Amino acid sequence: MKTVLAILSLAGLLLLASCGAYPTASGTPQNPPFPATQSILPLAIGNSWSYSLTAYDSLGNRIAPSRADLELTLPGGYGLIGDTQLVTLSWQNYNQNFAAYVYKYEWDSRDSGALVVHRGDYPQGSRGLYVVGWYRGTATHLLAAEKLWLAYPADSGSTWAYAPDSSGDTASAVIMEVISTHASFFAPDAQSMAAGRFIDCYLYKETGAGYKSYYYYTPDIGCVGYCRYTGDKLRETYILTGFAQGSGRSQR
Repeated sequence: MKTVLAILSLAGLLLLASCGAYPTASGTPQNPPFPATQSILPLAIGNSWSYSLTAYDSLGNRIAPSRADLELTLPGGYGLIGDTQLVTLSWQNYNQNFAAYVYKYEWDSRDSGALVVHRGDYPQGSRGLYVVGWYRGTATHLLAAEKLWLAYPADSGSTWAYAPDSSGDTASAVIMEVISTHASFFAPDAQSMAAGRFIDCYLYKETGAGYKSYYYYTPDIGCVGYCRYTGDKLRETYILTGFAQGSGRSQR
């Protein structure tokens, strides 16, 4: 029990350390800084999301099993020194002033995934969730240049290119677009078996070679729904079934 409490306490401290700082205003104290913004994905070590996934074949038939469970977690984090060095966060360094806080983004306990960071104090138009690298086990790799993944806040119609690496090869790049900043998403409510409604979602569109994907995000929860099309055929969907916060609070 003491170990569990220690982990939860540490998660809370790391969350407080990761909250975006307000940039220094220029001129007199009357000139306020533009406030730093929270992430479109709640960032705290231990946060986890459960999804129900349904896949379809090229004819539109559900692929057995018709539904499968997915688990997304933020199992760990790092302090970023400059742009080149990651330091595993711990009790000994949680209050150190790092340039940024980087989180592991992992599906289904694979012990590998992306390294993500929220840039809430960048100039307007450049803020959002960035991919800065990848990890596998204890090995980490930082990209030569960070990649904007989910712009937030952003205007409807905003577009940008996302490439999975920093090699400069545009063949693998996808086009991201904010379709709406006030999209409504409906999902089943397991308690009442009625439709549940998530209001004011950001709807992102990802266009790649031969496919289009749509993601519904809200900053208090993260992704609540997803669908992927190949041509004009729906091939995959998933819907949020549960969200648990590692420290009981989301990033601000």
